[in-house]
Amino acid sequence: MTHAEKVETKERIMEVASELFSIYGYVGTSVREIAAKSNVNIASINYHFGNKHNLYWATVDRKQKWLDEGIRQLSETTEDVAELTVKAYQFLMQDQAAVRTTLKMLLTDGVPDPEGALREEMMSTMGPPGTQHFAKVISRQISKDVSSETVMWGVKCIFSALVHWAMMCSSCKFELMKQKMPELNGESVEKILYHHTRAIMTYMESEKPFGTTSYTDLA
Repeated sequence: MTHAEKVETKERIMEVASELFSIYGYVGTSVREIAAKSNVNIASINYHFGNKHNLYWATVDRKQKWLDEGIRQLSETTEDVAELTVKAYQFLMQDQAAVRTTLKMLLTDGVPDPEGALREEMMSTMGPPGTQHFAKVISRQISKDVSSETVMWGVKCIFSALVHWAMMCSSCKFELMKQKMPELNGESVEKILYHHTRAIMTYMESEKPFGTTSYTDLA
């Protein structure tokens, strides 16, 4: 097998694994099922990943890099932070299976930690993907000098809403909710995220940005 064929096989395995993990979770997905749907033998999975939980974390790491690269590209062509938030949401909606996999990863206990080189790689990039790209756009757009603490506060607030709505809208159950609440369609969610981000930017532009006012002052 050539190097290119090995890479293709590894990518195919991760793509199938991501799909199955997003539907059935870690416990509900077997290596045998992944191998069968990937059209490879179990030995091939062991060769590329070593074990099931390393394969699980490899799919998560792959999607995190996909999101980080997507936001990086968007940030280079977008000067308005609110528009970037909407575009990032639209980008996430292109792969709802990846969003569901991430959600289940955060909520599932009992998945062993990644091992070996994969662990080292994931530890070095731990944290929400794309945050540094949002921070750069915020710093370019904001009209006054603000601390890095304030910028990261803004990024976290934006990501909290972005991740919340992406995960909600990627849930199969959410489709049932929309039948009773049609206002929760994609365009409405985008408007919510747009105005939420605008409000955060306005606050950071205020005379007392985060970090200059104590919590007791706000009481």
